[in-house]
Amino acid sequence: MDSQKVVINIVDQLSSVNFGIWNAAIASAETLSKTYSVRSILVAPVSTFEFNKEKYPFIEVIRVEKTGLGNAKAFFQNFNSQSTIVASHGAWQFPTKWGNCAKTLGFTWIYTPHGMLEPWSMNQKKIKKWLYFNLIESKLANNASFIRAVGKPEAENLSRHFPRVKLIANGIYASDIIPIEKPTVPIQILFLARLHIKKGISPLLESWKKSKLANTPNFVLKIAGTDDGEQQKVKFFLNQNPELNIEFLGPQFGEEKQKLLRNSHFYILPSLSEGFPVSVIEAMAAGLIPIITEGCNFPEAIENGLAIETSQNVVMLISTLNALINWSEQEREIRAEKCQLFVKEHFTWEQVAEKQYKTYFVNN
Repeated sequence: MDSQKVVINIVDQLSSVNFGIWNAAIASAETLSKTYSVRSILVAPVSTFEFNKEKYPFIEVIRVEKTGLGNAKAFFQNFNSQSTIVASHGAWQFPTKWGNCAKTLGFTWIYTPHGMLEPWSMNQKKIKKWLYFNLIESKLANNASFIRAVGKPEAENLSRHFPRVKLIANGIYASDIIPIEKPTVPIQILFLARLHIKKGISPLLESWKKSKLANTPNFVLKIAGTDDGEQQKVKFFLNQNPELNIEFLGPQFGEEKQKLLRNSHFYILPSLSEGFPVSVIEAMAAGLIPIITEGCNFPEAIENGLAIETSQNVVMLISTLNALINWSEQEREIRAEKCQLFVKEHFTWEQVAEKQYKTYFVNN
């Protein structure tokens, strides 16, 4: 049986809505392959989603038709348990059961919930989740070789439930660190995230309407993202308020996304809960100043004086937005450079891959 080092990443779905999780699962694959000769596999159920093989040339995608435990055992028989790491991503779905199955077969299993066990998320469908977590999920997860947290606050929260928690944050590609050449006007505030209720798009729109920025012609709010339940609310709000300096762009990928980042000055994410907000560090890498909440789980950005802290409270959001008028161009440029340098020094996928390799294969 092949003794090459392998990481099998298991996700519950390949879709645009689930992009954040499955992309984070495989983003370090190129460095793992080139630097450490590690083979990366992505396992997901069969779907119509078109996986971009050109963008991810170092990933082998295996789509499974059935996700029962019998199918899991048959699947893992094709791999060497001594040189293969099994990483399940997310909670509640079949990846946890497959990860536990792999552990019983002698594999190292890494359980990564990606923020799904954070307090806000656990309070949604609270009774159902509490029962399932205590009766099934936590018992299976406790069998994992260790639990991977992707942010400091998540690591602290997970440590309340599990004894073996290790922090390996997510990152960005070095190519996402681009020259900072922002237009003087308009001052562009960007919301780029899934249009989900927890991301705070509705209170952001309400706050913008009541803020001074709504009546300041050299400011604009741009909203981009894949629909996850809130798009109709966004469109209804904009139809009711056509005079506002807000543009809705829908999903943005590739060069369109990069152009949007290059031309934006502030990145706003008034989220209630994140595992670790990769979108924030992507924005910082492009020279955007982040406006984030405690729920974004990125205290490092606030503690280092890089991010502006806000909340979903409309009064506070209005105050945060109004304060942006007082920023000079020089202040924006200085903060943007500091944001970019911080990401470059701490949060590239190359650095993540090094931590993964050492944690998975050397110090495990």
